[in-house]
Amino acid sequence: MTPLVMVVERSLDVQSGKGFVELAKAKPGALTYASGGTGSISQLVGEWIKSEAGIKVLEVPYKG
Repeated sequence: MTPLVMVVERSLDVQSGKGFVELAKAKPGALTYASGGTGSISQLVGEWIKSEAGIKVLEVPYKG
């Protein structure tokens, strides 16, 4: 099992996953999320959340 943590920039004033989804729905395409790159668990979970929640956020893969 791989533990995952969601961290949101403080200035967004989001206190939960639900709050993040609500913000993403209010601002489609304006938010981003970081991943470990294509096929990483963070990318796959990010895509799953996008699909399940029906939101549009941009993936920013780590380049290193």
